[in-house]
Amino acid sequence: MSTYPITLIPESLNQGRISPSPLYISSAPKGRFDDYLFDALYSFFDSRFPELHVTKRMKVQYVNSPDKPIEYTPDVIVFDRLTNTFIDIEIDEPWWEDKGRGTREPNHYIGRDNKRNENFLQMDWVVIRFAEQQVYYAINECAKVVASELDKFRAKKHKLCPKLDSIPDLFKISQWTRDEAINIWRPSKPSKKLF
Repeated sequence: MSTYPITLIPESLNQGRISPSPLYISSAPKGRFDDYLFDALYSFFDSRFPELHVTKRMKVQYVNSPDKPIEYTPDVIVFDRLTNTFIDIEIDEPWWEDKGRGTREPNHYIGRDNKRNENFLQMDWVVIRFAEQQVYYAINECAKVVASELDKFRAKKHKLCPKLDSIPDLFKISQWTRDEAINIWRPSKPSKKLF
């Protein structure tokens, strides 16, 4: 069983073949913690590292052969101009409430996002998935995970993590099954200050 944070890196990044993807404004619904994670990453990265760009509410198109393009809206996007690396950062909620039926519907359970992850990898994007509880309890530790992934592609003199040494490592959470999803507690609002 996988544990959060889940990090996926396309093979082409390791070989230096990176193709930027065009971004478009998105009207897709957002999750409870999308803005909270965006604010944390923006305040840490964008204000300190001019080569990093943090954005939200943007969609990317995955063009798969003769089929109609598939559009995806990452919760948060980090683009590193120094290494030309795009990161799709996702906050996985265990369920969503169908208010019309008054039920909880499973979401982001084991296997549910495999095709989406694979499509991002084929576009040369790194994918980082956090459990919603990690963002709720440990926002700064989530930023450290993102910095650590960015550092894998940066020269030693441009590393980000030394600035985050005082922040502890992020705790792990097991990825849930479809049956487990609807019984998992979900936080309602952010819990602590950023940095």
